[in-house]
Amino acid sequence: MNIHWIIPTRVGPGSGGTRTIAQVAEELGKNNSVTISVANEAYEPEEVQGVLRDSYGMQNAIVIAKEDIPSSLDVVVATAWNTVSEALNTPARARAYFVQDFEPWFMPMGYDQIQARLTYSQDLRMVTIGRWLPVKLQQEANGKAEPFDFCVDSSIYHRLDSTRERAICVVLQPEKPRRCHELLLQALRIVKHHDPSIHIYSYGSGVPLDDVETADAIDTQLGLLPVEELASLYNRCDVGVCCSSSNPSRIPFEMMACGLPVVDLHMENNLYDLPSDATSLAYPDPASMAEAILGLFADDSKRQRMSEAGFAFMAERTIEREKAMAAELIEKIGSGTFAAQSTQKKKYLVEGVRASSELYREAAIVAKLHEQVVRERLEARQSEEARIAEAAAAGTSDSPATFGIRRCIRHFLKKG
Repeated sequence: MNIHWIIPTRVGPGSGGTRTIAQVAEELGKNNSVTISVANEAYEPEEVQGVLRDSYGMQNAIVIAKEDIPSSLDVVVATAWNTVSEALNTPARARAYFVQDFEPWFMPMGYDQIQARLTYSQDLRMVTIGRWLPVKLQQEANGKAEPFDFCVDSSIYHRLDSTRERAICVVLQPEKPRRCHELLLQALRIVKHHDPSIHIYSYGSGVPLDDVETADAIDTQLGLLPVEELASLYNRCDVGVCCSSSNPSRIPFEMMACGLPVVDLHMENNLYDLPSDATSLAYPDPASMAEAILGLFADDSKRQRMSEAGFAFMAERTIEREKAMAAELIEKIGSGTFAAQSTQKKKYLVEGVRASSELYREAAIVAKLHEQVVRERLEARQSEEARIAEAAAAGTSDSPATFGIRRCIRHFLKKG
């Protein structure tokens, strides 16, 4: 079978969506001829091939120039809303749409969002990661889709014989609005105010957070971590926290595979894929998120039950299963045997966690205390800026370190 994938842009390392595409393309390449092109920009095939090989382990699929797309394709696969037009105009016996999230939510209301929504109504057979998206696509566009499950690389994400510490690991990604980092920071300040003994690690972003923004919330910023270090982190913390406000992140599944209880948002997008015995979903406000976290630290036996349940839930969800499920669906589209008719059922079957009135009151106190800390830190920075300016006016030369501090302070003051 000749299968061609269209990706939206040249790729770099560290993209979960690109990794999923590369893994499925690699799986399909074992028994089929698989090619890839880039839709929306000029590119060198060798450069894109190198990134997919070196960062995502893809060997079997070949990146080609647009003008070299085969003329006799069994399946062409769109992978984002802005690749659909090209997929529709590419000659092929069948067309697939590999949907990893509800992309209209990534943009403001306007023409692009409307165009993104319309792609779900085109003559494409849709395959989704996770079981919420078929429900959403049916609601939004009467679109029919068939899912494959979130799974993990069990050679990396598994339980280790390590002692857990009284700590939280939290995915903090300010560059991704759907990860709700402002909500998380407010929730974590409440947690730290209520129980200062809990150590809070943040990770997941190459963008360092300013110490004013993280005041009273984060103890240790870990940034981007290799996957082996992530698995180690999941095995030494007591609670994992992630905000998924669109299609679920892979991270809760990786956490569960390591036996880590998970706190996430109680929103419809999470109810079809996250199990109620291994995750604690909170209403999307800071106090309720803090309530869910503190509730787990107050109940050792519940954490242990959730740990065992999460590990059991992920036991059969290996990355090999995920790739095989997705590849089979694409091959069915090519052979004409694809039928999107499954009915999805919710996995999360309990009420979401909602904060008590006492914790809501505590949240208001924490917000005022944080404002005071921010004022004090800003004043300290302004004083330092003034001192440096005075030294410069007096002709005192700055050391490279002092110059760097001054530049950072000016950048911060300009921002705020």
